[in-house]
Amino acid sequence: ILTQSVAICEWLDESITGPNLLPTAPLERAWARELVEIVNSGIQPHQNLSISQRLDAVQQGLGREHAQHFNVLGLEALDRRVRSMQKPNTKFIFGSQPTLAEAFFVPQLESARRFGVDVSPYKALLAVEAECLALEAFQKSQPSAQPDFSA
Repeated sequence: ILTQSVAICEWLDESITGPNLLPTAPLERAWARELVEIVNSGIQPHQNLSISQRLDAVQQGLGREHAQHFNVLGLEALDRRVRSMQKPNTKFIFGSQPTLAEAFFVPQLESARRFGVDVSPYKALLAVEAECLALEAFQKSQPSAQPDFSA
């Protein structure tokens, strides 16, 4: 049994034939993992419901403020790193197809919006997000496309 998202994604990448979730070049693979971890360990844990509820118990609204703060810090880091890593004249960070990095940060942008974070400063992320959202797989994975979605 695998229980953690990064481990599951890497297992899928190594076990199922199809487009790679990670780039093939070793340095680009490491960079993609770096971007994944900015989301996975630097942003996402700070917006978990259990964290927000605990902080709100101390001071109402503190959970949302905490999530906003770490979304901004993480998105700033992501945008800066994407600008430094992205290959020239490509739709996605590492070339002509999205990777695990995009699969992690595109939903994070949506989450940041739900927390009221202004994502407009993150131009590199928004450009790649637009390319991703033009793809059927990303459209189908949007929260609003899920059967249990409630606004």
